[in-house]
Amino acid sequence: MLKEVDRIEVLTLMDNYVDLLLESTKVVTRPPKAKGGMISADTLIGEHGLSLMVTVHDGRKSTRFFLTQGTPGSVFSTTRRTGSGTGED
Repeated sequence: MLKEVDRIEVLTLMDNYVDLLLESTKVVTRPPKAKGGMISADTLIGEHGLSLMVTVHDGRKSTRFFLTQGTPGSVFSTTRRTGSGTGED
């Protein structure tokens, strides 16, 4: 039986595709193309597989990583670049 929770946040850290020109929408927040008027040389990476950071809110906050394929270095590099951290306070 599934337990009822207040909210679930799913952050895609890496998938097979990256399009740095896509804009944010009402339901998707994408990293900025530039910071301080400068285009970053430190860009996001796309690799084969899917890696997610899932945060469950049910009176407390619990974060789990689901990593399939991709190299751990590039997945956590993406986490650092997006400023997402681990979600644990």
